[in-house]
Amino acid sequence: MQFPSVSEIIISKPKKLMNTFLASMHYKSKKLPLRFAVDSAMCIPISSDVVLVKNKNFMDFVADLNEHIISCVKSNCVEWFNNNMNLELIEEYYVNPLKYDKIYGSVVKLKHDEGKLEKGKKNIIIDVVGLRFLKQKFSIEWTISSIEDVSDKIEFQSVDTDSIFSSDLDDIPEPDPEELLEMKDKYNLLLTNISISIDDEHAKHKEVIKQLDAKKKLLVGIKDKIAEVQNVNDFYEISEAIQNIQS
Repeated sequence: MQFPSVSEIIISKPKKLMNTFLASMHYKSKKLPLRFAVDSAMCIPISSDVVLVKNKNFMDFVADLNEHIISCVKSNCVEWFNNNMNLELIEEYYVNPLKYDKIYGSVVKLKHDEGKLEKGKKNIIIDVVGLRFLKQKFSIEWTISSIEDVSDKIEFQSVDTDSIFSSDLDDIPEPDPEELLEMKDKYNLLLTNISISIDDEHAKHKEVIKQLDAKKKLLVGIKDKIAEVQNVNDFYEISEAIQNIQS
């Protein structure tokens, strides 16, 4: 298990999305999306989409990440929000993902979209979207994107690409890395905002919820395709699909 150095995590200037601001987070100067694995983590589900994660190395990393986030917001608050907030206020507004549970002690609270989850040790992968800023609080936006029992063995099978793609496609160029990263950000932001909208509208508009839920399912359906982008044709196809869902 190896976590990124927090000093190399880049937090971009927040962008307005609906009634919130979201600052994306990347690793190594925006070249890589922020994702990391946690091995043998004790996972305790407390609701259908929230889980408590207990793993010392991960909690140590989160503690360092908290300090990095607060320091970065303090250094950039004038540029980002035209407001020179003091450190104490920033610390008060920050929603620390490190929690204390009466039964399990120190844990990290995370969302997950893997359906019903049984308590136990898991190998998990966490995707970080960024920092979400509301009026008087801000928090890290991240989710468990993959979760496996520790005992599970994952086998990888090779794929004969020659049987899938004809030879005249061999020279199709790869997509621009920055555009690909921007597309992934758009996907994550859109999925997050739709999830928030579902919560906001849950008691008001059943038809709106139905439409938003359908869009969310479409987004989840193209999640694996994003990870498998090989050429610009794939890139444009997925970009168009995201644009259609967004409209």
